[in-house]
Amino acid sequence: MKKQFAAILTFFVCFAPPVLAGGFSVATDGPVIRLNEIVVVGADGLDLATGETGATVANGLGDLKADQTAAMPESKAGWSGNISFGSLFGDGRWAREVAARDDVAEITLAALLPSRDYGATVRQARYCISIPVATLKGASFEYRLGMHRSGRAKRTGKLTGDEAEGEFIATHIRHIQFTGGKVDLFVDFCPCGVWGIFLEDPATAYKAHLKRQGDQYVFVIPNRAARYGTRLVNKVVLRAGKHDMDRLHPVRAVHYTSPFPVFKRVQFVARFPVKGLSTRGNQPGFDQEFIPWQTQTWSAESGLGWIGAVQGKLIPPMDHLDQGPLFGGGLLGSGTAVFRLAHPSGRVLLNVMLSGAAGACEVSVRAGRGQARKVKVAANGRQTVTLPAIVHDGTLDVQFDGAAWLLSAVSVQMLMAESEDYLYGRNWWAFDRPPWRQAQCADKSVWSVWPRNAFPKTSWPQ
Repeated sequence: MKKQFAAILTFFVCFAPPVLAGGFSVATDGPVIRLNEIVVVGADGLDLATGETGATVANGLGDLKADQTAAMPESKAGWSGNISFGSLFGDGRWAREVAARDDVAEITLAALLPSRDYGATVRQARYCISIPVATLKGASFEYRLGMHRSGRAKRTGKLTGDEAEGEFIATHIRHIQFTGGKVDLFVDFCPCGVWGIFLEDPATAYKAHLKRQGDQYVFVIPNRAARYGTRLVNKVVLRAGKHDMDRLHPVRAVHYTSPFPVFKRVQFVARFPVKGLSTRGNQPGFDQEFIPWQTQTWSAESGLGWIGAVQGKLIPPMDHLDQGPLFGGGLLGSGTAVFRLAHPSGRVLLNVMLSGAAGACEVSVRAGRGQARKVKVAANGRQTVTLPAIVHDGTLDVQFDGAAWLLSAVSVQMLMAESEDYLYGRNWWAFDRPPWRQAQCADKSVWSVWPRNAFPKTSWPQ
């Protein structure tokens, strides 16, 4: 097994440029990444296997020895690193981007596994990266499971450097923090967050398994359905130092049938707000009921409130029972008013629930720095306006402007945290486009199976 894996992990011997301000440096070619001049990624490879943690299939080994490589100059966004290209299993292809900026480094891989029958025992194509045992020996670790539906408690352990050869030390790793080795290091295999698989995250895997192979700790990243060939894309993000993984990824669990996670629900009522919205009481985003609120001004302690005085009065929902316990009442306001909510920074959908229980109204609603939207609500009608927004610096402001408006409630649906934004705030690729669309790629036609807009940066209100 040791000899087999040596065939996967081909080391690139190359000169590393000076350490960046945040500590990371990337070799001029290949996958080698250093943190404070200590190697944290030494090699990578791709194999075919019987399962996520199964045996490598005979003739299913593919090293990622580059046929073509190019150092990338520092980009406008401050990234530097390299792109590489190579062959895979004969007529297959792979392309890899390695980039660093300040205290963050990324490895992004795309591979085309040729279309043919590799045999019934082939179930996985696995991307592998290795970290020297000497770098992490003695480190303690904690990680979240990469089972997107589970939301289970963190797992912990310690690396001794003497783990059994080839046996898995930890499995189903979504993201993992190492402390106490030569460097403190956070490694993220699910950088778009647990919701990535439901949004537009291009990655084909969101977890990894860890084992020791000789003098390397090897992370094996499984990609399913490889028997007849496949396309795969992986992104691994490394962060220098210690990090609060639940702040980077505030949503820990989802389910196929769950609604989007909500971190704040506010009903404008004196007391007895609507109940029954919490679906998973121990999981952030699925544990929120409506909070009753009136005309109190903003305070950081409460995380809610109006900015300055608001002109208006409360209408109890029981005054208009035919409109139900939510839309039957609310805050009947006038003029311009701003309501502020504390919320994790990131991309959200704001739901503003307006009622016509007190008569027809017309109001302009604006979320954050987005465009204002004019809304008309008919007498005895109801309308929920959904506005895309970005939460900056942990707060979101909602502005109302109109002669008279009845605000029943607001809620904020979480799409992705600030640290998970690889589609709207920036491109999936650090150097702004897939490697095969860079001038350095001489084999562009092979990659035509991916359309030109396969990895777009998507527009979103700022």
